[in-house]
Amino acid sequence: MRVHGRGEPVFRDDPRPPGLLARFPGADARSHGLRAVIVVHAELIRDTCGYPVPRTAYEEDRDLHERRFAREDDAS
Repeated sequence: MRVHGRGEPVFRDDPRPPGLLARFPGADARSHGLRAVIVVHAELIRDTCGYPVPRTAYEEDRDLHERRFAREDDAS
């Protein structure tokens, strides 16, 4: 799938993140490492027939983001 349009970063100091983060279970504005939510204003969405896309299965979330920010604080 390809989404054509414009992305708008909504940073933590903007009043909109709590409403936007409500769409993502388990996330909130106090999440360590959260910098912004990207709001995509889509103008065109294209899909594919599915034949060139390999079959994949979800195994688990990656923990790279959590491990990196566990080593740091907000000042860094």
